[in-house]
Amino acid sequence: MKRWFTRNSKWWLDALAVVVLLAIGWRYAAPLPYVTDIILADETRYAAHGLIVRQTGKWPYRARSYALWYALLSWRTQDLMHLYDFNFQVLTVALPLALYAVLRAVGLPAAAAFVGSVVVLVSDLLIEAWPRVTTF
Repeated sequence: MKRWFTRNSKWWLDALAVVVLLAIGWRYAAPLPYVTDIILADETRYAAHGLIVRQTGKWPYRARSYALWYALLSWRTQDLMHLYDFNFQVLTVALPLALYAVLRAVGLPAAAAFVGSVVVLVSDLLIEAWPRVTTF
């Protein structure tokens, strides 16, 4: 098990990489609602279920984890369209962060994991694959 906070550790490199990935990711994801269309499919229904859970406490029969996810995201907005777009933005930033964590966990150097995560972030992979479940 790797010790993160030893005197000679480079944990600050990982912290810096995560902060920079967050900044690049949010800068990249901020205009996405203006250049992408909403897809009227299951995802919009799940978002609506999340709003219902938050407003009434009534859980849907299916897809409870989706409803919980959207209920958590709905702290920012109660509008269904904005909630859909906010989910798109959050997942666009979260996937490269998760990739960075996995690459570091398997032993890749911080610089290589950072570059790989940025490449995935700015590639069309995250924009074209929707819903995100189809990314992997």
